[in-house]
Amino acid sequence: MEAGGLPTRPLSPWAQRFSYNVNGRDPILDDDEIHSGLAPVWPGMHPKFYADKPVIMSGQPTNQTLDTAFISEMFQRSYLRGFESWQAGPLSQFVFLSDKVGIMPGGHQERDEGPVKAVKAPEPAKPEESKSPGPAKPEESKSPGPVKSEDAMDVDDADDADERLKEEVIVEIFHANRIKVDEDKWFPFLKKSRWYDTIGPDQTIGGVNWSVDNPKIWDVLSISIELLDRILKALVADKHVWLQTILYGLLARWDQITPDPPPDPDASVLLSHPFYSQRCRGENKPCPIDFILNFTPENWTERLIHLMTNQTWGFTSGYDNSTSVWGVTIHRHRGMILIDNGSLRRIISDKVTLSERCFLHYNIAVTMMHEIAHSLIQYRQMDTSWPENLPSISWMTQITYMEPFVDFDGASEMGFAAEQRIFGGEFFIGTFVSIGSGTLLGGLTTQQTALLLILWLARTCKDLPLGPYRMGWPEPFKEPEDEMERMNPNHPVFQVGSPIYTHRIPSLHVSKLLSAQFWDDQTILKKSDNGFHFRPLITNTTLFRGLDVYLAYNPTQLINPLPTQLLPGEAEMIQAWRDRENDMRTARSSWYLAALDPWLSSPGTLLQWANHKQRQTILRFARGFARKDELECRFIAEQLVDRIPWKEGRQKYIDAVLSENIPFQWIYHAIGLLMLAALPIRNHPLANNDEYDSVTTFVPSREATQLHIRTDVLRPRTKDLRIVDPAELWDPLGRPEAGKITNFFHEDYINLVDALFKELGAHNVEVSMPWVRQITRTADDLRTQRRAVRRGTRGKETWAAWRFIVPAYTSTTAKFQDGRWVTIVP
Repeated sequence: MEAGGLPTRPLSPWAQRFSYNVNGRDPILDDDEIHSGLAPVWPGMHPKFYADKPVIMSGQPTNQTLDTAFISEMFQRSYLRGFESWQAGPLSQFVFLSDKVGIMPGGHQERDEGPVKAVKAPEPAKPEESKSPGPAKPEESKSPGPVKSEDAMDVDDADDADERLKEEVIVEIFHANRIKVDEDKWFPFLKKSRWYDTIGPDQTIGGVNWSVDNPKIWDVLSISIELLDRILKALVADKHVWLQTILYGLLARWDQITPDPPPDPDASVLLSHPFYSQRCRGENKPCPIDFILNFTPENWTERLIHLMTNQTWGFTSGYDNSTSVWGVTIHRHRGMILIDNGSLRRIISDKVTLSERCFLHYNIAVTMMHEIAHSLIQYRQMDTSWPENLPSISWMTQITYMEPFVDFDGASEMGFAAEQRIFGGEFFIGTFVSIGSGTLLGGLTTQQTALLLILWLARTCKDLPLGPYRMGWPEPFKEPEDEMERMNPNHPVFQVGSPIYTHRIPSLHVSKLLSAQFWDDQTILKKSDNGFHFRPLITNTTLFRGLDVYLAYNPTQLINPLPTQLLPGEAEMIQAWRDRENDMRTARSSWYLAALDPWLSSPGTLLQWANHKQRQTILRFARGFARKDELECRFIAEQLVDRIPWKEGRQKYIDAVLSENIPFQWIYHAIGLLMLAALPIRNHPLANNDEYDSVTTFVPSREATQLHIRTDVLRPRTKDLRIVDPAELWDPLGRPEAGKITNFFHEDYINLVDALFKELGAHNVEVSMPWVRQITRTADDLRTQRRAVRRGTRGKETWAAWRFIVPAYTSTTAKFQDGRWVTIVP
């Protein structure tokens, strides 16, 4: 739901499981329940057991159900990047840990939970039947093959079965077959002796502080650290290019390598040996870092440990007043890394499925690896131990906290650069809101743009996995995520036509990485090959069309052709994917396409019925209005009004209203004008000066005897960076030459809406009747309320009542004829 306040209605089951009260996680529908938009509609599915076969519903859905189904899918395709919630089941349905256990259930079918089935003991054999069966025939001598998960959970004692649950047995099987934690073998910078306890606001679990000395926490965290340690050791053993680059790559200023203009005057680069040696060969000169090829894995290990000598760790929750900071490296504390406890809290406190457990463990390991990359690049710059008898691998003359562009990447963010090169892309646990259209950013200040990105791009560290994927980094529409990240807008990745790919990651893959069998398998010579042996089977690729063009992700599909050799569980997953597609076609065959066409082709659809972002915006305005959050409401209203250029004269205004390039922007514009008519008219700027700060204390854990207490202080800062100018009015249809109107009333906004509708009628524009009715009804209501202001009995700085609601869907359209709107399509 929206930021601020408690819900006035209950959350839907899917909203309860997947949605949180954070900025950017606005509901998409609001009726008797608050809906997240993630739930599949007709057929519906359980928010946990979404791998179950959907129940086919009879009859035809109502218009309201059609609208709910279609808008939810549009939302999901954007939110999950070409993926829909009904597709998630097959990805999480199966887990594979060992040949001995075989394919296990991921926990997303109802049959995966409940009492364990008891195996009835065989009856005693009758005397005449007690005889040796004799030798088996050759054709009967078969390997038993993998144990079915249902059989693995069977028990021989009925009394035990009454007390044991399948989900508990599944977790036991997981622990019996996963990688075994051996802290003695870890890199020293990962051990308990490098960890702090966290003491501060909202930094407790079960009433006690977050600490590695808490067995419940350490038992979970240590599994992820064990995985991370093995990943790091594999990078060393395989002499992985990424680790070689961050340990030994050339660090230099941009202008020391190329005459091409840098994206920033202080830009620097970190060059891998393959990249730089090829560049040197192209220039017919020797590569000055060829010698790094002589370093052995033992040298790599020694250097990695040396660079991370001062590395420490701690926990955080909502760092810097944000719910979407998975990890943070604090350079003022010599590279101390804080890991958000959201994923840990989920595993410890919630009844997560086995599939979710595997993804959350993997997510913690990836987050830690991401932050290690940030630390290493700073330690590289601060290191003074490089042997004088070796050529320099750092041409930088001073330390900078601005991170380098690795091999002239499109952006400089060491964590994501590491994920791209180690795992094949940036890892997303699932839900993510994307802008989709650069027009949202038009006319905003840098601060406003940053805030809007926070609102639209918010993820939360408490998220459960839903359709996890890896995505190529940097994305073409990427914006800097913090002040340390830079971009090169001239890079090919940011140009029109650049491919945006997403590869769905099944629980089969992450469970494999958590299995002892994978790491013990001597036939896998290089564990780190191909992103740790991940083979994408379910993907989508979309071409970037530019920031000013709406980004619609292509649908997610099985690759074609599929590999001839499949790994354990992949055949079952592929079949489950196909079965789910067939189930959905069967469930919707009688109505889906026939109903979708008018919903999509109705005037205003692409920017009203099907535009989940603006429908969420209207709901967010209503909630802000109810809270009397004037800054929030003015910010929203002015963004909607500015959909049409109303400050540039009559002709540009009319051209924009009638534009076929981005049609029906006038609907947003009109709603924004009505919002302004309902808000106070202020002759001064609006800003929220509320501040927040935090003081967090880090106390060494019991084994961290060499560490000292640290305090992290975030000085007071403004919670909300938005500033809106004094209220203003431009009247391009009534007073186009007057410029900005100096003295006006609320009714003048409503008059512009009336004039706009007359202009639409004069140009014979076909409109969506439900939206016109709702706009005109609200305009009449506000005009009645605001007459008292013009009469002087109420002040301009008063609030009206806001009664606008998103209209119920119908395909009815109308044109303005004989002084009124006449229905064209009933």
